[in-house]
Amino acid sequence: MTPRETSLTPDLLSRVRPGVAVAVAVNAATGIRRRRPTGYRLYGARSELSPEGRGRGPAPRITDVGSVAIVEIRGAMEQRESSWECGETCGYDGIERDVCAALTDPGVAALVIDADTPGGDEPGLVETGDRIRAVADAMGKPVLGYSPAFLASAGVYLLLAICDATYIHATARAGSVSSVVLFSTDARRLAKEGTDVYVARGLPGKMNPNSLEPLDDLGKARLDEHALACSEEFVLFVAAKRGLDPAAVRAWNAGLFRGQAAVDVGLVDGLGTLDTVIALAGSLAGLQEAAA
Repeated sequence: MTPRETSLTPDLLSRVRPGVAVAVAVNAATGIRRRRPTGYRLYGARSELSPEGRGRGPAPRITDVGSVAIVEIRGAMEQRESSWECGETCGYDGIERDVCAALTDPGVAALVIDADTPGGDEPGLVETGDRIRAVADAMGKPVLGYSPAFLASAGVYLLLAICDATYIHATARAGSVSSVVLFSTDARRLAKEGTDVYVARGLPGKMNPNSLEPLDDLGKARLDEHALACSEEFVLFVAAKRGLDPAAVRAWNAGLFRGQAAVDVGLVDGLGTLDTVIALAGSLAGLQEAAA
């Protein structure tokens, strides 16, 4: 597949913010567009799915105290929800809205965040995690994370920031603790088409790099510097949250760990299924029937 045959265009790459995963661009290249279900689902004390969902149409609200709420995260994440030709991206703003709505619902005793994500952008990630955790602390409700298949990069960061503990399925993969900056320039194509580009600058470093000119040493150095800074902040955050030596986290070399291997290196707390994590959340909230 040539660059002109993929939706991972120079324009898209040049506008993607340097981040923990910039998985929005990766999803664009592969055509992955999954709508994240908004609102939250409610499970009763015995982990039975109720027919109603908060924030999903006119369904009546459940008023019984003792439900476990489920908020889903699906696909790549970015700072704000946005629409594309093939669907919608998953925004930190939407995740925060739904998680905080569940946490402040008097009918919710505990929360499970069900995440299947390759990661996302850096902008908005840290602030979102901090704000949600502050609400969770204020409400005093258990918050558990779960991934059925893929929990990578910014997904790892967000769940570690929000959740009291995180579990994955035995076949799921978790990791990619680092950052990447994707950048592309259209300079060769423009030159081949006979298009002259002139950029007048007040200072030599202005708009360097950009998508119209070839990457020079300064542009590359700036991209490398940003990626390294994001990566180191991420490594130190994971190490602090998981009680690990930062050197050990760096030694993972941004690898993905499958199932038990993710537990063994200390990245997640254990293995399970969505049902068992829901039951555990209910049990931690004092819903004795949840463990039945």
